[in-house]
Amino acid sequence: MKREPLPNPAQLALLSLLAEKPMHAYEIAQLIEERGMREWTAIGFSSVYYALKKMHLAGWLTQRQAESEIGGPQRNIYALTPAGYKLWKTAVITAISEPHPGDNPFLIGISAIPLLDHSDTKRALLGYLDILHKKELHLTEKIQSYASHAPHHVHAMFDYSLKQIRATIAWVDQWLNTLCE
Repeated sequence: MKREPLPNPAQLALLSLLAEKPMHAYEIAQLIEERGMREWTAIGFSSVYYALKKMHLAGWLTQRQAESEIGGPQRNIYALTPAGYKLWKTAVITAISEPHPGDNPFLIGISAIPLLDHSDTKRALLGYLDILHKKELHLTEKIQSYASHAPHHVHAMFDYSLKQIRATIAWVDQWLNTLCE
């Protein structure tokens, strides 16, 4: 039996927010910003509207107009359909139960190292380390700023990302040492 294609990561993030409660697009965009979700998924402000429209057309969401506040814009409230909820639940369970290797440009680059000069490889990896250290600092600061008010699962996402970065730093450091021997 063929299963329906799962939502992409940005769609899954939006479906997850809507699984919490029905919302309008601007409210979703505010939550994305408040929870630091752009740190771990590629979802821009304008892509929220595009993705919501696409998911509505796919039958994953309902859309209704909310009563506008005096002088305020008319807003569409989105909610999961039963099919959208089922798809969301399947996608979340799949996401946390199955590893998902993908097209990782870093690993593709590593596979081509034998074709590079030793000095180019070393310079590139040192640059990569520099970026990782900056990301580590940025995430550490974000974690500290969210410490008092972020939900537990938001802490878990930042902690996971930070540990991945630190593990990658350790791996690149070790590999650079091997490369320099």
